[in-house]
Amino acid sequence: AAHTHAVSACTRSKQLPAALRLLHRMREAAVPPDQRAFNMVITCAGRAGQWKVATGLLRNMTDVGVPPSLISYNSALSALSHAGRWEDALRLAEEMETE
Repeated sequence: AAHTHAVSACTRSKQLPAALRLLHRMREAAVPPDQRAFNMVITCAGRAGQWKVATGLLRNMTDVGVPPSLISYNSALSALSHAGRWEDALRLAEEMETE
């Protein structure tokens, strides 16, 4: 829980690099990030204009056994939308429907 609070503080202050480091440290410390932590960092990445980071985190969730939620997908879609990546957003929306 302390890690998630730290991630939250980083994302509120728009510190994407720090939030990404915390996710990495959580994995190293065998404290797997949960959906909430991933969602906060995906949102932070989108707000920072880092759509590749946002979509990469979404993919990474599945790789580490954390199922993406509707919030996860919406945050990644928002990042793509803000970046003008509408074709990628459409593909992701289609993917989401098949999940």
